[in-house]
Amino acid sequence: MNKTLHEKEVALDVYFKNLLNKNAKNVVTIIGCGGKTSLLWFLASRVPAFRTLVTTTVRFNLPPYSCGLYANFFNETLAESFSAGFLPPPGVSAAAKGNAGEAASSLKTETLERIIPLFDAVFIEGDGSRRLPLKGWADYEPVIPGQTTLTVGILPLWTLGESVCEKIAHRLPLFCEQSGAAAGEKLRPVHIARLVSGPDGLFKSARGEKLLLFNQIEDEKSLENALLVTKELPPEFRRNIAGIAAVSICQNRFADLTCAV
Repeated sequence: MNKTLHEKEVALDVYFKNLLNKNAKNVVTIIGCGGKTSLLWFLASRVPAFRTLVTTTVRFNLPPYSCGLYANFFNETLAESFSAGFLPPPGVSAAAKGNAGEAASSLKTETLERIIPLFDAVFIEGDGSRRLPLKGWADYEPVIPGQTTLTVGILPLWTLGESVCEKIAHRLPLFCEQSGAAAGEKLRPVHIARLVSGPDGLFKSARGEKLLLFNQIEDEKSLENALLVTKELPPEFRRNIAGIAAVSICQNRFADLTCAV
């Protein structure tokens, strides 16, 4: 284990506060697998802004009001009625097509693009993986709005060493094509690195700065796996990304891997 990583570890919310406080407004789109929704609500609750919007460009389960994660909800009809001079109420708002506490989907593109500037911070879930830890991306995904200032790609690594199959990878044929792994083969760090850095992989539609997070890193073995995958990332990819980190959302932990290997 690399002792230096522990010395550099900070709280995940502190890292994001420092990162996002550099800008007057932030539009963060979260893509990938294994932690998108958790990170979405973590950021909305832990990184304060006067007016915050949580929304999606795909489908997600919108928690009920009673959970206390947001104070206001705007369905598509309400969102479409917002004029350019409208000021949303302070606090965290959610907006989607659907109802609070149910499966919801994206607002119309033109509606979302029009309301984004009304908020100080916008956190968007821009990808879907059918609750599987890995996926292959179709031509039309992920769905990242043009106003995005930071694209966060997130993946878990517990699948390393597992056999590649439909139980761990959504759209298995595309996953195999983009990662270089064959169905039935044991998943290796180089496969995850190709999935992340390839021209048709995780960041293929990224906008703004890019941040790569390996999630569910909660012990020495998982941290070592994160280091192994980072080592396999091409130098050009690593030069053109804002950061690479091992994180645990549930433990509020962030370990910077950008210069670790």
